[in-house]
Amino acid sequence: NFALRYYGSNGLSSSAPKNTSTITHVEIVYGTKLTEEDITFLSSLDRVEDLSIGGNMQDEFVEIEGSLSPFGKLRSLKSIFLCKNKMVDSDLEFVSRLPALEYLEFVGNTNPIGQDGPFVTDDSAVFLSRATALRDLCVIGGDRLTDRFVSVISTDLKNLEHLDID
Repeated sequence: NFALRYYGSNGLSSSAPKNTSTITHVEIVYGTKLTEEDITFLSSLDRVEDLSIGGNMQDEFVEIEGSLSPFGKLRSLKSIFLCKNKMVDSDLEFVSRLPALEYLEFVGNTNPIGQDGPFVTDDSAVFLSRATALRDLCVIGGDRLTDRFVSVISTDLKNLEHLDID
């Protein structure tokens, strides 16, 4: 098993080894920018089980161009950490297509304290509730989520053991 850690600006595919078949863990360090080409490349790594993008604070995000939808091809993913700048509900759509996903942690509000902007809402529960293998869900910056979110998640995710909304 091989881990790929990326914090550059030369493109993810050019930073990866030629043989990507053994990559099971990917970490994208905060402050990095991922292009649509990077997302396409990352989505081709079909053996990845663990994906970490950004840090766990509101300002430790990764700039991502385009949609996260291609991540739905990563059928072996078991664990995701995601801190995307300006994340919204539709960014989480890909989660509904990951049959092995057991752990999901994301930052739902990357806006600077005191400033308004895009954030994750209760509507994201529609996508998250389809990740039926999910056992652990942690939302950092989930201050805009309400009881409606909790109700959908706790009703639909039968395997859920841990829900943390910070």
